[in-house]
Amino acid sequence: MTASYIFESLSGIFATDDAPELLQWLKTSLESGATFLLIDLEHVTHIESSGLGTLMIACNRVRRAGGTLALCSLNPQTQMQVERAGLIDKFDIYDSRREFEHFVLGDDELSHYGF
Repeated sequence: MTASYIFESLSGIFATDDAPELLQWLKTSLESGATFLLIDLEHVTHIESSGLGTLMIACNRVRRAGGTLALCSLNPQTQMQVERAGLIDKFDIYDSRREFEHFVLGDDELSHYGF
């Protein structure tokens, strides 16, 4: 099984306040051997410029470590913000957490977990 970790932002606005928690999660995940990391933005309705900066820092750190950072559950507003910032091509984008898990685990592993 491939090591994967998921960060879920529960705040409606992704901004400066989220940076310490996200970057600590990232550091811990990479040190634990994660190769696929996902930021679930299902509950996020707006990403401020500081949040976009944090996403870019996170993406660069994961790439330097040889991993992949993905985003999922972007609503039209947050997707537009990521696109306008020129970051959409920097991340693997998934419609849902389940789609990410399907990619990482594959069909055999998903059926093992009851999916």
